[in-house]
Amino acid sequence: MKSLALLSTIVLSVMFAPGVTSGALSSWYTDVPDKDAYHDGIYYMTQAGFVTGYEDSTFLPKNPVSRVEALKMILSAAEVELVSPEYPTPFTDIDSAQWYQDYLDTSVSLEIISGYPDGTFKPLETVNRAEALKMLVLASNKKSELPGIESDEWYTAYMAYATEHALLVPDSSGDYIPGATLTRGELADLIKYLQSLKP
Repeated sequence: MKSLALLSTIVLSVMFAPGVTSGALSSWYTDVPDKDAYHDGIYYMTQAGFVTGYEDSTFLPKNPVSRVEALKMILSAAEVELVSPEYPTPFTDIDSAQWYQDYLDTSVSLEIISGYPDGTFKPLETVNRAEALKMLVLASNKKSELPGIESDEWYTAYMAYATEHALLVPDSSGDYIPGATLTRGELADLIKYLQSLKP
């Protein structure tokens, strides 16, 4: 796991675009060589059918991830069953007709996300390391494994958990940069390694 970042509306189409499929993986992404730092995570997510690439056979591992794309990848990998309540989650900046509504509704009902104090969720904004890590830990039912740390920062326990289990790689100064934006490759890698931890 290295850098992080956001995803544009165009990048969201990757979830539906035909590309590399799960299974035998007879074809592979042209921009993910065997020695790529996130190769194993991307392979895992692709083989399991949690992600697909673009029509030009690329995965764009260095591209940033939006909040809703990250949520979809995380819930899919955690095999969380989606719910469709009669009244959708009332984030003020969400169009209930969008593909991601069920992911938001499910995540709110399971207390995986809560949105911002102003009532928004900012679905297309960049997700950062701390945010993605929290969603992944909660969706994977690992909240009870978080260390009991008192801190003014909401993400401290999640970052400590990631450090303890070597889920993240620090920069050259040893900083794990919780606010750094997340890339597609890093998120795939993070999901793979957290999923591999014994319950």
